[in-house]
Amino acid sequence: MQMREFVKGIEFLSTVDRDMQISTALTLLYAGEREGQHQIDLEERTGLSNAGISRNVSYWSKWKRHKVSGHDMMDSIIDPKDRRYRVLVLTKKGTTFINRLKEQINGR
Repeated sequence: MQMREFVKGIEFLSTVDRDMQISTALTLLYAGEREGQHQIDLEERTGLSNAGISRNVSYWSKWKRHKVSGHDMMDSIIDPKDRRYRVLVLTKKGTTFINRLKEQINGR
């Protein structure tokens, strides 16, 4: 990837929140890269604690915290096969955002 495409991707991500931390952006990008992965997988990929990943997932979820709306781009659901884990899936809004991000990077 050329530097200009990288910059376009960062600029597009910043339309959500100019002060977003890179780990917050990576949480969405990693979740979009492999749909249906466990939250613990993102802990390992990012090196963040469970609390840190939970905070980032909440940022992208419908509710960031009590009475504070999130961005509604990701859902965290209990894994029906093993209730100890949470599965991360993008919402329709999240999928649309990721697709638009790819278009920005690819110059379409």
